[in-house]
Amino acid sequence: MKIFVISHEYEPIVSGGVTLMKNLVRELAALGHDVTILTAHLPGTKKEEEVDGIKIVRFRTGRKSDGNASLFELVQFGFRAIGPTVKLIKKEQPDALLSIFLVPAGLTGVIAGRRTNTRHVTFIGGSDLPGVGSKFKAILGALRYFIRNILKRCDGVLVAEGLEEIVKDLWAKAEFTSVKNGTNIRQITPKAKTKASFSKKGPLTLLTIGRLIERKGFLYIVEAMRLLPEKVRQNLNIQIIGYGPLEEELEDLIAEYNLQAHVTLIGKVRPENLQKYYQNADGYIFYSQPEGNSLAMVEAAGYGLPLITSDVPGNRELINGNGILCKWGDEFSLATALKKFVDARNKLPDWSTKSRKIAKNYDWPAIASVYEKALQKP
Repeated sequence: MKIFVISHEYEPIVSGGVTLMKNLVRELAALGHDVTILTAHLPGTKKEEEVDGIKIVRFRTGRKSDGNASLFELVQFGFRAIGPTVKLIKKEQPDALLSIFLVPAGLTGVIAGRRTNTRHVTFIGGSDLPGVGSKFKAILGALRYFIRNILKRCDGVLVAEGLEEIVKDLWAKAEFTSVKNGTNIRQITPKAKTKASFSKKGPLTLLTIGRLIERKGFLYIVEAMRLLPEKVRQNLNIQIIGYGPLEEELEDLIAEYNLQAHVTLIGKVRPENLQKYYQNADGYIFYSQPEGNSLAMVEAAGYGLPLITSDVPGNRELINGNGILCKWGDEFSLATALKKFVDARNKLPDWSTKSRKIAKNYDWPAIASVYEKALQKP
């Protein structure tokens, strides 16, 4: 098949959605499909190029930087990408369109697909839904009827595992296929996690990765660390990788609670440079609201890291004897989980083995076949 993948962002932007796309298009190409990415042009990027056998076409839609997109930039992409997409479809005659996220790419895909009679499938990942705690939650809620109509007009729908009930709440009659977020297990080289490595002297290192936004729960992590008795806190170091609007607030809170020795803001790290952080960590913490599978947490499991995560759909599916679930939005529950983690040093090697086993269910080749099937005409 010739497949056009539509997204409001791609490299050099760093995000979970971009990483998902990068892995997905590689797997689709490996399955023998001809894949072209249609995305927003950024200053300094080429309008057209080919990378690793994937063609990338960038439209000028008003995107100004590789930072977080503003609402205006998202709206601009949704509408301004329609014309160039239709033109390119008429020229190259793809078999199917895949929009990554219902908003804004889903709008582009629905209209372009209808105008050219091309099958259009959308992937729903979380922050594109009313009911998920993104910075655009209020606006998406106000546009609920409009978004539902985009959903109704898709020829196929893929929903990230953990978001099924939210999609049903948006449209009770929605028909969709649940799909896991993936990682390339074959390319991951975990450090051996032995009883000796976990029982070594010194604090345990917990890694967490994501955009520094409210729904990811980073503020709760800092608050939970403050609540821990000093004896427990001395046995923990937390490394936060990411960037976003909460960076300054997090820095201030860490300083106010005098946690600089225990909580470190590392900043932005390119995906290809994350391996050393995963390998050097003793566990992974992801304390989010429901948003579908976290790519970083799936990768952490692939590296054999025990997990601490909020007990919400999309997260709990990754816990089965390999970590700790705790109540979302409750720093006391999270603090208790952190203490349990410290107290469970002798169990961590076993948890590590189980994490790696669970992650094998999230390997990309199997997941890409779900996308492939959805894109094929019935």
